[in-house]
Amino acid sequence: MNSINQPQTGMQLYDAEGRRLYFTEEERRAFVAAAAKASREVRTFCGMLHATGCRISEALALTAQQIDLSGRLVVFESLKKRRKGVYRAVPVPPELLDALDLVHGIREAQRRGHAKARLRSALAPIVA
Repeated sequence: MNSINQPQTGMQLYDAEGRRLYFTEEERRAFVAAAAKASREVRTFCGMLHATGCRISEALALTAQQIDLSGRLVVFESLKKRRKGVYRAVPVPPELLDALDLVHGIREAQRRGHAKARLRSALAPIVA
């Protein structure tokens, strides 16, 4: 680490104004505890954010097609890259995949060919 708590890898922990960019361990625990008290939809949304580190907009843009239950992956289209077609696959815990399937009917959507329908309908009230 250098003199301002920056890992030597070049990753910045603070923005130009000195504000922390990432949650501390204590903040992560509080986030998970608060999510545990919320509705199933909010829990799966927060679980996705916590497990993958994705952006809110990336989680809201997810479709059933982007969730690989057998491979235990979620494929995000990177919305930060400012161009379409940039994807990244992120491994996720099986418990989160089970919850996503239970709450959002992932397997059923994939089986019926509705895999491109966004999961957003259940998640939209969270950020509205």
